[in-house]
Amino acid sequence: MYRAFGITVDEMLSMEIMKDAKLLAGGSGSKKRVTKINVMEVPDIINWVDAGEFLLTTAYSIKDKPQVLLELLPEMEKKGLAGIGIKTKRYIDELPSSIIELANELAFPIIEIPFDVSYTDIMMPVLTEIIGNQSNILIKVHEIHNKLVDVMIKGGSLEKIAEGIANTIGNTVAIKENIFDNIVIASPNGRSEDYIGLVGADYNKNKTIATLETRNYKVSKDIVNDKEVNRIHYNILGENRNYGYLFVWEDNKKLSPIELTAIESSISIILLDLIKKISIFEIESRHKIEFLDDLLSKDEKRHKRALDRGPLFDFDSNFAYAVMIIKVINIRDLVKETFNNSTFLYDINSKILQIVERLSRNQGIKTLFGNKTDEIIILFGTDHEKKWMVSKNELMHFSQDILKQVAFQLKNTRIAIGLGRFYQTPAKLWRSHQEAIKAVSKSIVENNSNIQHYDDLGVYRVMGFDELEDEMQRFYKEILLPLVEYDEDKDSELVKTLNMYFKFGGNLKRISKEMYTHYNTIIYRVQRIKEITGMDLDDADDKLSLQMALKIYDVLKKT
Repeated sequence: MYRAFGITVDEMLSMEIMKDAKLLAGGSGSKKRVTKINVMEVPDIINWVDAGEFLLTTAYSIKDKPQVLLELLPEMEKKGLAGIGIKTKRYIDELPSSIIELANELAFPIIEIPFDVSYTDIMMPVLTEIIGNQSNILIKVHEIHNKLVDVMIKGGSLEKIAEGIANTIGNTVAIKENIFDNIVIASPNGRSEDYIGLVGADYNKNKTIATLETRNYKVSKDIVNDKEVNRIHYNILGENRNYGYLFVWEDNKKLSPIELTAIESSISIILLDLIKKISIFEIESRHKIEFLDDLLSKDEKRHKRALDRGPLFDFDSNFAYAVMIIKVINIRDLVKETFNNSTFLYDINSKILQIVERLSRNQGIKTLFGNKTDEIIILFGTDHEKKWMVSKNELMHFSQDILKQVAFQLKNTRIAIGLGRFYQTPAKLWRSHQEAIKAVSKSIVENNSNIQHYDDLGVYRVMGFDELEDEMQRFYKEILLPLVEYDEDKDSELVKTLNMYFKFGGNLKRISKEMYTHYNTIIYRVQRIKEITGMDLDDADDKLSLQMALKIYDVLKKT
């Protein structure tokens, strides 16, 4: 905080008590800020000093070896000291030229203190000035902070908070939040559009041409309207989580230490607003999920309870609805890249929902959605008088837009989308939900990042009934399990060969080519398949049984 508090070396030299003092070297560092006064009477003082201190010394400890300053000055500069005042004419008459040259090179102020001025004469008025300056800064920072707090208390959004900061400091401000992928920009001169590209989708590809790191923020240089402008970056951090960034451009004026301190203090206000927004979102999501669970239930009491609450969630029972389910299919790969799995999953689902919400709003589509942790449920509404094929096409296009946006914005995330049919009455929506579950399960089984409509499941529509699960297990064990066990025992590829047999209509030459396997080997494998399964590949019923068993096997090995 010493960057904002204290007084500069120049300001200290202008005080009455320092009127006869002389700046011997390091004049280019005279803007360094003095926050404390310390006395140096031992040469190893470097271990007991802090950034912002100004040292006073009679040079007694180095009178016999003034060259020791050649070692001390770089360490003092590295520590962030403001400078050193030396009382000459007592123990040393003047400093060697090598020390003067080094101080100039380091921009480290060395001041000659008059012989007749005591430490106390300097320390008391300088410390009084420092304390007074710090009090003024704290008062101004407090005033700015209170203005922003007042904005938030009155229900001000991030836009209002950004405007408050921009109007206070007179420069352009942007807030980029990570949770909902939202960006707000406020410019006193109304030039917000000039900065969108710098913090939008191409944030990491902007025209940053230089970077300076400090303890609390990063400074870079952007090109805005062919002009080089400093940009200050602040992380919005809370509970070891990065909620986003606050950017400030020095496009109208250079920020003062007071303004920098005020901006830092505003981070907590922005963080509080984001946490509040997240809390509201979580509460709304929880209530939406409870509503959707009841609405999509077969239980009449739960369904009626949902319909009674429908208007609260903007559910119009006069619409026809289809259920859409979205699942992240490579979540295990993604989770390996993060330390906090629950936070990561929350963030990724929130971003997907943000995409859904934005597309719904921009396309004027009636949707209702909720996050169930392991899946996202969406109700897609349409006019019940609209032809079902038109509605289905609209649903497919909407799903494709979601897939494209997720691929673009969440590049390493792969999702599967399952779609149920449209139903005219809410009482039948549970069917659409079950259909969407079966459809998305098919995509997950095939590990495809795609869209699957229930109508397109083919034989999987029959296999998806829970009542048939036991029978399918038995059917698989009778027909295909011996072949699977043979592959495992002999490390062979008979199951894969059988799949290829059906894929290429029994064309053995094509199978040989696709599997990079000798034709005679394929003939041998087909013969072994017949022997192990007891099935005749020329018999239509046997072929159908094997194909069904392979489909069941696909489902079982993914569950």
